[in-house]
Amino acid sequence: MRAVRLLAATAALAACTGGPGGSTPAVTVAVAPSAPTTPPTVTTVATTTIPVDPTTTIPAAPSSASPFPTARPGIPVDQLPASGSVDPSITDNRLFLLGDSVMGTMRPGNTDAARKVLEPLGWKVTLDAVDGRFADAAITVLRDRRRDIGQVVVILIGNNYGGNEELIGRQFDTMLSLLDGVPRIVFLTVEEYEAKQAEVNAELRRIAADPRVTLVDWNTIVKGTLGANRPDGLHLTPFGAGVLARTIADAVGPAPPH
Repeated sequence: MRAVRLLAATAALAACTGGPGGSTPAVTVAVAPSAPTTPPTVTTVATTTIPVDPTTTIPAAPSSASPFPTARPGIPVDQLPASGSVDPSITDNRLFLLGDSVMGTMRPGNTDAARKVLEPLGWKVTLDAVDGRFADAAITVLRDRRRDIGQVVVILIGNNYGGNEELIGRQFDTMLSLLDGVPRIVFLTVEEYEAKQAEVNAELRRIAADPRVTLVDWNTIVKGTLGANRPDGLHLTPFGAGVLARTIADAVGPAPPH
């Protein structure tokens, strides 16, 4: 990913001045009869004041180091260009996004982040995301909409999971079979908001052995990005939807000329 320059604010050093007119005020030292009669030495140290622009805003930093350096509050995600160059093997600018309610935060009528971030990169975006979607329903979409799918597909499925790792592994294999002939398939790991989601991610790492598959660690990205999640620890804030769209943009890069 392309590194992004962040605004840095300069801290102000407060200066303590002397008395009226800038002179050092007189110092009176009370001395007890038994104390030494030599008065203490008072030293005046020159200070410097550094002016600060009062309009400067320092965005909140993630609570931990983020693997996604552009995911910082205060940076318009849709203004960040995707890294990488056009893949010469990709000639179709159609981009098919498949997911559930997490990906659904990027829909038109919600944040519209998918269109805002990916269309400027030249992609013709189709987003099919339904709340509560399980892997079996995602298979049905791939089967029914195969003609709408070009050379690049992005899938975020497994947040809704019944706990049968063997079953979801077979379902991922079926998805790959249905996408026969698609040269680039991007899967995103699911956020491990419950322990069982680690099983989903284990199966995603297994299918990543397919040379067509790019596996993006969304779980690590979203957990390391302050402000991306709603309080339920799964669904995304508008900022988080932008982070997801930017993550996808980094994975697919710019579209081929069309």
